[in-house]
Amino acid sequence: MPSVSSTAIKYVAFSNKQQTLTVTFKRGGRYIYKGVSAEVFGLFLAAGSKGRFLNHSIKGSFPYERA
Repeated sequence: MPSVSSTAIKYVAFSNKQQTLTVTFKRGGRYIYKGVSAEVFGLFLAAGSKGRFLNHSIKGSFPYERA
């Protein structure tokens, strides 16, 4: 999983085939968001604040499970 520049997020992984975004947090916990498109993932990576983008554009918009 590639690391990202974020105060809260340690690693992210994306599967275009399964359309899943996996987010691992620095304080522990891993979440898998389902139905995330490559376009949304690209916007997430380009966001100045990954945590803010996750909170406003992914959480509540995509179903998830805790891994």
